[in-house]
Amino acid sequence: MEENFQIIQPALIAETLMHNAEIIKQFIALYESQIPVDFTALEEAIKQEIHTEIASATHHIKPTMSYIGAITIKEKLEQLEELAKNNSDIITIRQHHELVKDDYHVLIEEISRYAKSLN
Repeated sequence: MEENFQIIQPALIAETLMHNAEIIKQFIALYESQIPVDFTALEEAIKQEIHTEIASATHHIKPTMSYIGAITIKEKLEQLEELAKNNSDIITIRQHHELVKDDYHVLIEEISRYAKSLN
């Protein structure tokens, strides 16, 4: 199953949640609904060009990426957070955000597919 995923790591998710199928289903459902909300907040902060909000939004998303094994996205978010904290120009922040968005679309698809595989 693991080889079908580029971003998330189902084995890590299962291990973190003690291989409890019901808890895994609950958390995946939570991630499925919350991750889009969190990424929308990040996009809104970038649109408004508020560096402190960009840094806060990226900081808020990072732990979830660790829980699901999305290390590549977490690393890109760390870089984005640093850019925001350092008040980098918004063009650079937007360019970096585009890299995160590419992975985000794959992430959402994989979480959805993983959720369906749990039923």
